[in-house]
Amino acid sequence: MDGLSIDTALVQRLIAGQFPAWASLPIAPVPHSGWDNRTFRLGDEMLARHGLPVPVVGLPVARRSGRRDVVRR
Repeated sequence: MDGLSIDTALVQRLIAGQFPAWASLPIAPVPHSGWDNRTFRLGDEMLARHGLPVPVVGLPVARRSGRRDVVRR
């Protein structure tokens, strides 16, 4: 991920910069985040989720359909 570390300190900085009213809420990582994101508890009632960069090489894209947003499995 080119040195990008999504940790509690980063989430705290992002919340403080974008949502100052919530900056004092405790932040704790959720043990089982998704495969393409990291999730953190924000206080007792909210979650903060940060997406991870996903490599696009090797992902199957629908061919000949004209739609690049369709993925076949």
